[in-house]
Amino acid sequence: MTYQSPDLTTAPRLENDINEFYREVRFSKSAEGVKYDDYLKQIQHRWQSIFLVYINDWNFLLQLRLRNYEFSFWLNCFHKAYLHTLVEAKLSDVFFQPSKSHNEKWLIQNILRILQNLFQTTGFHEHMNQQNERYQKRIDSIREAYCATSELSVGAIDHKFYLSYLEGSELVFDISELTKTYHSFEKRLKQQLWYNTQVIFTFYDVVRNTKLNRYMIRFYITIHNTFGSEHINYELWIAQLWSEETSRMGILLNKFQLENRETSEFIINDVNTDEIFHWVEPNDPLENLDHLPSAVTITSKQMEKLCVYPCGFKTFNGKKAAFFK
Repeated sequence: MTYQSPDLTTAPRLENDINEFYREVRFSKSAEGVKYDDYLKQIQHRWQSIFLVYINDWNFLLQLRLRNYEFSFWLNCFHKAYLHTLVEAKLSDVFFQPSKSHNEKWLIQNILRILQNLFQTTGFHEHMNQQNERYQKRIDSIREAYCATSELSVGAIDHKFYLSYLEGSELVFDISELTKTYHSFEKRLKQQLWYNTQVIFTFYDVVRNTKLNRYMIRFYITIHNTFGSEHINYELWIAQLWSEETSRMGILLNKFQLENRETSEFIINDVNTDEIFHWVEPNDPLENLDHLPSAVTITSKQMEKLCVYPCGFKTFNGKKAAFFK
């Protein structure tokens, strides 16, 4: 996966289109005098044209599911309909290849037919509700853990960092490599003496930065108010560890001016906030949790959430640090 990899470009587009198709099928109403079945055919025809435009892109994207990747909610629905279409046609391959009897239009028509039938069932909406409830409980659990930890150190200080990498290194840092590197970075961080005696909570949120068109990690450490030290340059420590774990390709994109920047070989602060972000950025884990989509089924092309990620990886997470162990 490269700079124009499907997980960065095609996935959010497809996710948004599927959601829009669902909303039309479920909530839109036909014009006066138009039969409902005829109206559904109009919807189908219009969306067939939309999906046909970039069929080669999403056909390739869907193969990532077979390479130990997970999909976001709407992509997963689409992928299931895709596979079911191939199974119904008794096509042995899990990768669609057009033929005289089964061309691109045939594939899209059948996928949309299956999705349309699915979207109108009570079971599907119960599934949506369960997924959203599970997602919200996870957010609430992290929020409660952060608040409980903060109560043990009134006035605890949050430090925020943007972990990213040098422009041009996208060939190396796809989402799979990025998550592996982050786990290595986290392990190294926990080995630092200052970390174990000062940090009480950590939080991260991996996002697609739509302006830089690459991945970025919002990373927070919460420092105990009593044990924190003004003599420790936390930015430098984080930057150094991240750089070392990324073979010197990792950088910090920090919206705050860092002191003694010119003396650091690790910190690169050559972009300002307006060049990185579309909106006001969160400043601490609580704000970041509020910044997340309110439901797993909410989406748009402009949103920064991940649509494709390695199986088992949590795209955001927060937990108590070793200070309390």
